Amino acid sequence: MGLCIAFIWRTYYGKSLPLGSPSWEEIALSVIILSIGHEAIHLLGFPYCGLNAKTIIGIWPQVGSPYVQYLLPMSRNRFITVALLPFFVLSLLPFTFAYGNVASVDQLSWISVLNCVGAGSDTFIASRVLFIVPSKASVIENADALYWWE
Repeated sequence: MGLCIAFIWRTYYGKSLPLGSPSWEEIALSVIILSIGHEAIHLLGFPYCGLNAKTIIGIWPQVGSPYVQYLLPMSRNRFITVALLPFFVLSLLPFTFAYGNVASVDQLSWISVLNCVGAGSDTFIASRVLFIVPSKASVIENADALYWWE
């Protein structure tokens, strides 16, 4: 999916995605900031914007990645929306900003592509829920398991 977005950026904005020569520190800092922003956007999709006792914000120790989780069931459609929200905001919305010359195409294209790579598991989960879970069901995710009921 990241390659598709990169191809779109290169097709419409030929000089996007410049490599340059960023240092390892710059790369690490960019990935950390993008990961935290990605998870914060998930958080905004939770009930009460995630600002209640039923929300967990943490670090997944096996991979050193931040995560957020809502501990109560959500409707299927809300679950799908929460899963895809960072993809829409950080991978697709930058095209609108680039078209309107709101920010640097170089930066927008990298944010878009890197988030798209990171959003792969989110899109997988959302598609799984979309095609397997009935539309009126409630969904809850717990570790690697996904539970639903009508």
